[in-house]
Amino acid sequence: MRKFVFAFSIICLLLMAGCGNDQTSSKAEGHEGTAGGSTEENTNQQVEIKDLEVVEYGYERDADGYLQVAGVFKNPNKEHTAKSAHINWTITDENGVVIAEPSTVRTIRPGETVVMSFPAIQHQDFEEIKVGLEVKEENWIIEEAPLASSSDIALTDLVVEKNFYEAYVVNGYIENKSEYDISSVDVGMIFKKDGKIVGGAFREIYSPLKAGQEYDFNMASSIAFPEMDDYEIFLYNIEVK
Repeated sequence: MRKFVFAFSIICLLLMAGCGNDQTSSKAEGHEGTAGGSTEENTNQQVEIKDLEVVEYGYERDADGYLQVAGVFKNPNKEHTAKSAHINWTITDENGVVIAEPSTVRTIRPGETVVMSFPAIQHQDFEEIKVGLEVKEENWIIEEAPLASSSDIALTDLVVEKNFYEAYVVNGYIENKSEYDISSVDVGMIFKKDGKIVGGAFREIYSPLKAGQEYDFNMASSIAFPEMDDYEIFLYNIEVK
């Protein structure tokens, strides 16, 4: 009988030891999973947000002394949208006195390049023009990628000529090559002379562009700057129904 009780006690001790090992193993595995999650979270928080880029800018005056400034700006980030980005211009005279400070607010999505231009600043004696960008920290957001991109839109048969007011007008066609109906798109344009920006134009198209359809397209410069020999068009802020 004593042999039986002794053997039974040994078996109980072995079973208790096994259960203890199982619990220790489970706790270790759980701790490892938590650590992995923390590492991933830290990695996400360390994504660097790059500043907006001033690609190029320029200006020109017409015969009446009206000045237009125009520039090209890019968001180099892959996933962060610059919501309410401020684009500020400072125009000063030869004495450093500020003549004008035109500004606008624009949303610039990841990888997109936009055009901003300001017309009708009338002053003959400006000395310096500067441009700056400002995006508040809380205005950097992550959005889902748009269904359509600028590569899904084609501008064809474009012709540039001056109108009655001596402003440059672009006429042609715009085609939605995607499989989605596009509800709106922004079109920005810069005009150049000898490689330098002399003016710009901007248009928001809110008329729906149905999938696979082509439509008439036109836009005009804001002022009648003297000359231009080249132009470039950018498409951005594309919205799908």
